[in-house]
Parts: sequence; C-alpha cells; structure tokens
Amino acid sequence: MSSTTGAGEGGNLTVTAANSVSVSGSGSEPSGLFSTASSTGNAGEVTVSTPNLAMANGGTISVATSGIGNAGNISLNVSEFTQTGGARVESSTSGAGAGGTLGLTASELVSISGTGSGLFSTAESTGNAGQITVTAPGSAPVPTLAMADGGKISVETLGAGSAGSILLNANAFSLTGGSQVVSSTSGSGQGGSVTATATESASFSGLDSGLLSTASSTGNAGQVTVSTPTLAMSNGGTISVATFGAGNAGNVLLNANNFSLTGGAQIVSNTSGSGQGGSVTANAADSVSISGQGSGVLSNASGTGAGGTINLQTAQLQITDAGAVSANSTGTATATAGNVNIVAGELVQMQNGSITTESTLADGGNISITTTGSLVRLTDSQITTSVQSGVGSGGNITIGSEFVLFNNSQIRADAFGGPGGNITIVADTFLPSNSVVSASSALSTPGTIAIEATFT
Repeated sequence: MSSTTGAGEGGNLTVTAANSVSVSGSGSEPSGLFSTASSTGNAGEVTVSTPNLAMANGGTISVATSGIGNAGNISLNVSEFTQTGGARVESSTSGAGAGGTLGLTASELVSISGTGSGLFSTAESTGNAGQITVTAPGSAPVPTLAMADGGKISVETLGAGSAGSILLNANAFSLTGGSQVVSSTSGSGQGGSVTATATESASFSGLDSGLLSTASSTGNAGQVTVSTPTLAMSNGGTISVATFGAGNAGNVLLNANNFSLTGGAQIVSNTSGSGQGGSVTANAADSVSISGQGSGVLSNASGTGAGGTINLQTAQLQITDAGAVSANSTGTATATAGNVNIVAGELVQMQNGSITTESTLADGGNISITTTGSLVRLTDSQITTSVQSGVGSGGNITIGSEFVLFNNSQIRADAFGGPGGNITIVADTFLPSNSVVSASSALSTPGTIAIEATFT
C-alpha cells in the first residue's frame, strides 16, 4: 500500500513476476494493491507486469483520491488477465483531484466473470474520473476479451466531475450472461464515451448483456461506438443509450460489414425525461438482419424530450419474423417521435416485419426508405406512421426503388386530431397485392398519396 495524507507525493507500487501474480481474498480488508491520496499530494502509480494476473474472491487493485491531489494511474501489462468472484480493479475520486487512468494490456486474453468482478472508474465530486483502456489483440479464434455472468467494465460520475471514457480494442470480444460495459452520469458531470473495436467480431448474447450509456440528471450521457466486421446480437443482448433527466442521451454509432439482431436483441435509445433521445446510426457494408419477436432497432420517448432518429445504411436489409425498426413517443406533445431513415444499396425485404413511428400526442416521425439498387419487397408487413390521439400530425412516408412489391401489407400515415401524413412512392414498377395504402385523419385533413410508377 502507498498513501499520501499531505503535500508530499505518494510512492509508486511496482510488481514484476516472471510467472504469475495472484490477488485473492476479502476478509475484514480486501487483499491487493492500494494507492491513496487524501490531501494536496498526488498518489503514486500502480504497475503490474507478469505473464498471468489472476484476481479472485474480492481481491482488489485500487487507486483513489479524496482531496485535491490526483489519484495515481494503474498499468497492467500481462499475457492473460482473469477476474472472478467479485475481484476489482478500480480508480476513484471523491474530491477535486482527478481519478487515475486504468490501462490493461493483455497480449492473449482478458476474462472478466462473475457479479461484482470488473474494472471501475468513479467520480463522486468535482474531480474527473479516469479513463479505462483495455487492449487484447490476441490471435486465437476464440474471443480475446470475454465477459460473462455479470462481469462489468464501468465509468461513472455522481457529481460535477466528468466520467472517463472506455476504450476497448480486441481481436474478438463477447459479452454473455448479463455482463455489461457501462457509462453513466447521475450528476451534472458529463458521461464518458464507450468505444469498442474488434478486428474480427463482436457478440452480445443473453438478457441485458451489452453496452450501455445512461444519464439520470443534468449531465449528458456519452456516445457508444462499435466497429467490427461482424456484430452478432442475440437472446436479449443490448446496446442502449438512455436519459431519465434533463441531460441528453448519447448517440449510438455502429460500423460493420454484417450486423444481426435475433432472439429479442435490441439497439435502443430511450428518453423518459426532458433530455433529447440519442440517435442510432448503423453503417453495415454488406447486410443488416433483424429477426424474431422483440428484436429491433428502437427509439422511445416517454417524457417531454424528443425521441432520437434511426439511420440505417447497408447493401441489404432484412426484417423478418416480427423484427422491428421503430421510433415511438408515449410522452407529452413536445416529445416528438424520431425519424427513421433507411438507405439500402440493393434490397429491403420484409417478411412479417415492421418499420413504424408512433406517437400518443406529439407529431409522428417521418420514414424514408431508398434503395440505390432494385427492390423493396413487403410480405405480411407494415410501414406506418401514426398519431393515436391529440392534434399531432402524422409522419410522412417516402419510398423510392426500382421495384416496389407489396403482398398482404400496409403503408399507413394516419393521425387523430391533426392532419394525416403524406405518402410518396417513386418506382419503375409498383405492384401492390391485397395491400393497403392510407393517409387518413379521424378529425382533421387527410394526407396526400402520390405514387409515381411506370408500371402498376
């Protein structure tokens, strides 16, 4: 342990082992390495270098400041890093001093497993929290960053200080069993960004497993960015940005070649306060597939803030088996539903799928679907903008493609007390079969329907 309670600098802690280091146990005090500062002096650094670092049963590596001195940094340089049983690596500030950075580099594997286990950076007062960086390049086909059974990587601010950012770089990473990477602000401080890059693939599977960014007071939440060739989300896996207060939700940015949602997996932007919902943007060079009940890309507004916009750009978009792209508002008249913008290079195909914007009182969002290639095909599906009550206007729907084929499907831009939305379809060939195209209003002016097609 290294500590400073005055103006002097805390000493550094350096551990070097040729084979391994084990940190385990949490009796009356947890076993581990600690560096603290409680006055004006800066705390010392903590450095561990070894092929294998195993932490278990509440073992802890910690840097902290409760004064104006800065906490020290943590640097872990290993081949394999494993955490189980509530073991923690943490950086915290409860004063004006800045929290230390937490850097973990593992050439082969990072494994974080079990409730309470993880990497944590926290700011409780005016000092800014430290950044967390995890680098696991590896070369094995199995994930080189694996989180399971409630393991967590977290940056958090409870006060005026900003949360640190999270940077993850791995060959492949997986989150299962409720494990999470989280950025949150519950004070006036800004939430930290979460950036995850995998050179091979990323997978999030299991209820609530995934990446989350939240704001519950006046501070804005951080952005979530994922870049990988293949992103597979299943069985309740999630990427979520949310605000419950006056702060704005962060945005979601996905860059992939192929991206899939199955088994109730969701990418969701929520606002239930006065803050604005974050946008969701997915750029997938080859394909986006959304399949299964509960699976979807969603934007929800249930307070006074407006919902976020959804932007999807890909070569092929398939929405099947009750999959959904949806921007909804159940909030006040100021909580307008977000827009949905889809650009597909080749194909938009829907089989029992939906693309919707819905609003209870506020204006409905607009839907724009454009293919630079050939085909929009709907079977047993719906594209709708609707306002259920109040005087909000129905959103507009615009569809443009070489071929637009509808079978037993609905295109609706309906409103209640306000005017209905407008529907515009531009195609070389437009062939509806047993389908409905409607732009109505129960109490006001219906919208217009304009279909420009060479063959119908």
